[in-house]
Amino acid sequence: AQGIKNPAGHMRLAESVHELESLTAYYKQLMDEMQAYGENRERLTEAKFHKLLDRMPFVTDRALQVVERLFVAAGSSAVASFNPMQRYWRDAHAARMHTGSDYDTFMQLHGRNMIGMPGTPDL
Repeated sequence: AQGIKNPAGHMRLAESVHELESLTAYYKQLMDEMQAYGENRERLTEAKFHKLLDRMPFVTDRALQVVERLFVAAGSSAVASFNPMQRYWRDAHAARMHTGSDYDTFMQLHGRNMIGMPGTPDL
């Protein structure tokens, strides 16, 4: 019961809600932008495609950080099989490990595109 009274936990929860609200707004903006390309039948250049594509892993990466923050704040019982937190943690990590969510790769690709360099075969 002491854990629920811990002000640090309240702060982590508040920060997590703020971050998720921000990520949700950003995600919606990305989806609206993608939708607009389709509705306008606008042809995507490679640069526009990568700009759309590489922002999605950012959302996944930051959402994982929220899960990590809450998981740590939950204390040692978070890893217990009866606690749904352990499943949320595993699911978030599985999503982040997907090839399409590899933020490191997409940061490299986007950085190269921003300075006019093409991607490399390993990206």
